[in-house]
Amino acid sequence: MRGLAVPLGVLALVWSYLLAATPLYRRLERKYQVLSSPLPALANERGPWPAAPGPRAKAAIVMLARNSDVDDVIHTLRTFEPTFNGRYRYPYVFLNDKPWSLAFRSRIVASLTKIRGAEPGAPPPDVRFGLIPTEHWSYPPHVDQAKARRCMQEMQRAGVPYAAKESYHHMCRFQSGFFFKHELLAEFDWYWRLEPDVDYFCPLHYDPFQLLVARNASYGFNILAPEFMDTIPSLSTTLESYMSAHNIPTPPPTLQLMWDNQTDTYNGLHFWSNFEIASLRWLRSAEYAKFFKFLDQTGNFYYERWGDAPVHSVAAGMLLAPHQVHYFEDVGYRHGDRVHCPAAKEKKGVYGPCGCDLEEIKSRRVWWGKWVYKDRWRNELERWRAWAAVWQKI
Repeated sequence: MRGLAVPLGVLALVWSYLLAATPLYRRLERKYQVLSSPLPALANERGPWPAAPGPRAKAAIVMLARNSDVDDVIHTLRTFEPTFNGRYRYPYVFLNDKPWSLAFRSRIVASLTKIRGAEPGAPPPDVRFGLIPTEHWSYPPHVDQAKARRCMQEMQRAGVPYAAKESYHHMCRFQSGFFFKHELLAEFDWYWRLEPDVDYFCPLHYDPFQLLVARNASYGFNILAPEFMDTIPSLSTTLESYMSAHNIPTPPPTLQLMWDNQTDTYNGLHFWSNFEIASLRWLRSAEYAKFFKFLDQTGNFYYERWGDAPVHSVAAGMLLAPHQVHYFEDVGYRHGDRVHCPAAKEKKGVYGPCGCDLEEIKSRRVWWGKWVYKDRWRNELERWRAWAAVWQKI
């Protein structure tokens, strides 16, 4: 039987290849493996890398994750380290509403060490693991929990994504108003938000933190998307109430780019906060605290399903001037079915040229065709590109 091992192995490989090529298999794969993503070409352990020259900002790379996310977190690090942080080496801060397991912490440190190819005797990667305070991940006193759970069930029946997941509501509120207060971030002025299971495609030739500092900007994004409006049915009227209470007669200039002038309402467009680079000082400011408190008092992080992406976006729209918001067009990025590829790919970064091919990603890496990529989204994105051409050089 030993002599048949190789032929049988070959037959198995051929059979799996033919099976994968069939339309039925592809349909099943798309249905049940929506977020499968092969690693980009740059994702390999190729260190050690020399530190990039120049000063560093007081900044951290921040990820909210669970112990069970460890494989997806490592996937992210294998794309983020080669494109940026392998050379810039900003600290990582991992936050969790449950205590971190020893297995998670050990695997993350070991993975980073392997990716960077650290030489013997080199200091370990700067990785910090924090527990979210209970008061930042629970119902606030002003929320009627019984009403909230009834609303969640009603939203679930109406097809609102994640509506019945209580922890998801806690997460949205935490990311909107509390993560920047965590003790592990107290020493930092800037953060770059990472998520489990994302891809970075394009090596950066500069430090985005230093760019924001130089431009006196406070918020950076690279994907714009329309919100599922059933998650935020009252957000627009709440914004109008805020403007009325603070004698703001019309939407400020940045918010106007997210405003429907025909209906005089917030149109749901938002910066997709799964990628954002922003000022922690701004988020800790009195003006942001006042704005968040006004939103939070409605209880609609629970009675509705307000997400941190529209909240961060309307906060930037309300409180920041256009030149304080930066469009990172040259950052190639994927999370779930949302992808951004830079228009220009010939610009070489610290590790080489950009390898972001939108058509290849559409065909191989994501489940394409969801509502986020409808024509309206593309038309609105062109508006933002025109805006960026006025307010920044890209």
